[in-house]
Amino acid sequence: MGQTEISKYRPEIDGLRALAVSAVILFHAGLAPLKGGFIGVDVFFVISGFLITSIIVKDLEAGTFSFAKFYERRARRILPALLLVVALTSAFAWAWMFPLNLKSFGASVVAAATFSSNFLFYSESGYFDGASNLKPLLHTWSLAIEEQYYIFFPLLMVLLWRVARQHILSVLIVAALASLALSQYYAYQNPSLDFYGPHTRAWELLAGAICSQLQFRPDLLVGNMLSAVGLLVTVTSFFYFDNATPFPSLWALIPVVGTGLVLLVGREGTYAQRFLAFRPLVFVGLISYSLYLWHQPVFALVRFRTILAPEQNFFYGLIALIFALAVISWYIVERPFRQKRIATIPVVASLTAGSVALIVFGGACLLMEGFPTRIPPDVDAIASAAQSRKSFGPYCFNGPDHVDAAMMKDCRLGVAGGNVDFLLLGDSFGAVLTNGVSMAAERRGKSGLFLGRHSCNPIPGAAEYMGGTDEACLRFQHALLGIVDTLKPKSVILHAFWHGPSNPNLARTYVADYEPLVLDMAKQMHQRGIKLYIVCCVLGSYPKVRVPETYAKMRYFGSYAELRPKVAQLEWRDRENIAIFDAVAKAEPLHLVKLTDALCGPKICDLLHDGNPMMSDDLHLSSFASESLTDFLAARMFSDQPQ
Repeated sequence: MGQTEISKYRPEIDGLRALAVSAVILFHAGLAPLKGGFIGVDVFFVISGFLITSIIVKDLEAGTFSFAKFYERRARRILPALLLVVALTSAFAWAWMFPLNLKSFGASVVAAATFSSNFLFYSESGYFDGASNLKPLLHTWSLAIEEQYYIFFPLLMVLLWRVARQHILSVLIVAALASLALSQYYAYQNPSLDFYGPHTRAWELLAGAICSQLQFRPDLLVGNMLSAVGLLVTVTSFFYFDNATPFPSLWALIPVVGTGLVLLVGREGTYAQRFLAFRPLVFVGLISYSLYLWHQPVFALVRFRTILAPEQNFFYGLIALIFALAVISWYIVERPFRQKRIATIPVVASLTAGSVALIVFGGACLLMEGFPTRIPPDVDAIASAAQSRKSFGPYCFNGPDHVDAAMMKDCRLGVAGGNVDFLLLGDSFGAVLTNGVSMAAERRGKSGLFLGRHSCNPIPGAAEYMGGTDEACLRFQHALLGIVDTLKPKSVILHAFWHGPSNPNLARTYVADYEPLVLDMAKQMHQRGIKLYIVCCVLGSYPKVRVPETYAKMRYFGSYAELRPKVAQLEWRDRENIAIFDAVAKAEPLHLVKLTDALCGPKICDLLHDGNPMMSDDLHLSSFASESLTDFLAARMFSDQPQ
């Protein structure tokens, strides 16, 4: 059981922090080629585990450890700058955000102040979703995980110190391996939970804890070699990994082990230490916490305030602004609190009051639905289209694999009860079409069900195309024919995000591989005497923006941008799938329904009709658009029943 030399300042650790925070900032700015810059957070986790364990063990060995002292130190380190950033961000959010956005922001304020952001953002969407760019406090998920770790880890260490001091390192290794195993499992079963889960991230902090307790002091030659390899693989991972890499998983061992090697053997005298101890790099490391706190709010607020996405070069100016803000907050907030220039009681009182004030503000934004009276009603009406989607019970949109009473009740479209005349199967695009399909079916006296799964192609065997390779998607696909045979509908309607394979490696053989799957689906339906309808050609804004918010910003801020896509643009984007569907239709009965026939003119698709956005984001239809398709869908898919 060894104690790290924590009493001696190690500038190379600040240099390592500088590389990590720079990678994260450049990644969130969208500046190439740091496709894996998000891994900088994993580097921070390892460093935090290393330093915290070293501090705890040092105090335990000296007999001076105190929970009160430990948590006061954490509060002085984390809260002052965090409360400042969240408070100033809240002021801009109040001035700029629409009610729906402010309501969501309010939830993130409460989560940030209570260190539960990882759970909130897990419940909302994935870290790499396009909407994440507009969440000013998204980055607080990592602070939440660290604080959750800090709550339980000191308790564990004190307990082990008293009852099993000689086995602390073994316990840490076993716990890290268990967490890593969970991470590997969830990387493929539930990637979002894997990313945000404290139980799937703990191994990265524990890796740092293990390094702090290892007795390994190699000679300079070996230290040079190992620390150089560690630094190289860590930095390389910033460029090599991307958002398609299952992460964290076994892949995360590369930057985690690399960081651990630098911490373990990259001490004074090694080449890695000399590089990382470069004074400008060390200074960036010293202000890295403030840099991390400021970067996401600045990027997100600017993205929200501008009508179209800023040019990439603009972000270099924003990075300079972030650096200036970080220097200021480091000097006037971080240093005074950390160096105990303010006594304990005033610190506790001020930090408690600040946290409560933010929780009250965030809670009020939630309860008051984002304070809609701040915004002109017409602007609010446009912006609110972002939430206008039909909702289903979780069962219907969770890839059900068998027929039961819940399905028959909760997933109903059209006329309530009775036999199932049709099935609508799809992903989130199928879900947003349900408004129009349900109204069209009800008009024709038909009853049906919607069944689907997020990012899951409803054609059996096509899981690897257009997303949806998780096990639940595969089960859903494999169960579809059985569900069809049980319900015996007269027609099946498929609608999903058809265009383009999600894996670039599949693009070359996409048409050749995918067409037989569509053909087999058509044959299966034909053999059962079921009409097969495929709905295609979703809308899309050019340039790619969230349509309701962009139109609302045009009206609110007095700016303008042309969003209307050309029909030719949409047809070119969907050309491969249209060709596949047309080819299959020549061999087997297949009815292709193009939404652009109803939603667009001869050349242009208007995305705003009578003040109503036709899309709820950059690709999905709004409820208004879906309902406007009622007559069109009734004529195309339910015309065999009289009105």
